[in-house]
Amino acid sequence: MTSTTPSPATAQPDAILASFGDIHISKHWLVTPQGNRKLAGTELTVTDMSYDYPAIPVWAIVLAVVFFPLGLLFLLVKEPRATGYFQVVVDNDGLSHRCMIGAFGSNRLGQFYDLQNRANYARALIAQA
Repeated sequence: MTSTTPSPATAQPDAILASFGDIHISKHWLVTPQGNRKLAGTELTVTDMSYDYPAIPVWAIVLAVVFFPLGLLFLLVKEPRATGYFQVVVDNDGLSHRCMIGAFGSNRLGQFYDLQNRANYARALIAQA
């Protein structure tokens, strides 16, 4: 009975431990659509490029129509809405890839903190590589 060693092509890949859109990080590898690199030496940046803007809520428009003309005062009501995206950039040995993740809803800051926490975990993996 002979034992065979798996070739690199048939070896099991590392499990994905952190993901940012189409950027994936395992214990030893950085995986992007542009190619794979060893994790050591990777730089990871997360940038908040979203903003809030005032908008008239739908319920205020409906009440303005129902209670016309006094209901027009409901059109003065504004609520904040988020738009924009979060940018995640990885750089490693000539590979630079960026990913845009949309910022939606009223929990925009929660989304950003989640991305920052995942980035900190990924940076810890990079430091261990």
